[in-house]
Amino acid sequence: MLRKNWHRKLSARLSGNQGYRLTEQLNNVPDAEITGTIQNEKQNIIKQYESYLPTNSWSPGSISKSFSSEKDALAYIGYKNLRSFALPQKADSISVNATADKKGNICYISLSELYSCADGQINVTAAADLYTESSNIGSYIDMDYPSYEETPDAVSTNELYTTASGDTWQLITTTSQGDDFNDSIDAYRTEDTILYGIHIGYPSNLKESAQAELKKILENGIGQN
Repeated sequence: MLRKNWHRKLSARLSGNQGYRLTEQLNNVPDAEITGTIQNEKQNIIKQYESYLPTNSWSPGSISKSFSSEKDALAYIGYKNLRSFALPQKADSISVNATADKKGNICYISLSELYSCADGQINVTAAADLYTESSNIGSYIDMDYPSYEETPDAVSTNELYTTASGDTWQLITTTSQGDDFNDSIDAYRTEDTILYGIHIGYPSNLKESAQAELKKILENGIGQN
């Protein structure tokens, strides 16, 4: 079966138009490989579209669900290639957000887990994104690692990090030039149909602690069984 290739732009902003651009190549997940109970949302999605009015404050085709455990969230999605984040501590929040078309076909799924450490000063978000064959992403390849915009507000720098097990991650460190925003580190890695990402926000005086936390996560083997 041929799979569509698509490119995705990821951006993080501190203020104004500052940010970075990262484009990744992913393969779409065959619809039949999403086997979890998320498929039971189909009729609800169809009803959303049927009842939607332009004056509504919500958009049709959206799914959002919280879970008490990663195991339950993974079962809800039911994609065999989506694996555990293996985070170093229990997540404070676990959620699945998805979009679907008018026929109720799942197009996009995002699993995210959040926790904090260092007395709440370091905030960690782990996410896994995937698109199915029902998505309307164009069927072309565009690889573009990444371009930066430097402004008086912040500066982003880029590097590669390879774990002891051989996994290579794209790291982007954003340093705020003012007192109003935290600094951040973002790590990205693709595995065929899945984009894994880690975002860590922290005050500038905890940069070394944030870097150590990211290294701990990556060396634990995020995305591994």
